[in-house]
Amino acid sequence: MNFVKRAFLSVKARKGKSILQVFVFTVICVLVLAGLSIQTAAEKSGDLARQKLGADVALQADMEKLREQAMSQQQSGGGTGTFPVSACPA
Repeated sequence: MNFVKRAFLSVKARKGKSILQVFVFTVICVLVLAGLSIQTAAEKSGDLARQKLGADVALQADMEKLREQAMSQQQSGGGTGTFPVSACPA
């Protein structure tokens, strides 16, 4: 007997177990899809709220301060520094 025929006979012989497996698989799929849908809706809602409030900010490196910082570190002999960033309205 081939594989497909044996699989069909197994499903036919164990009707209760097969129906339960299909039910569980369906419930898991529905829950995963609902989670993805909620995640997408939350992201869109956050974007819309940000647009309505006008809270969009673009960050860019302040190259002038970075050069000054690099020069001062070279003169002082190194050390750890921070990366200067300035906020510009989008």
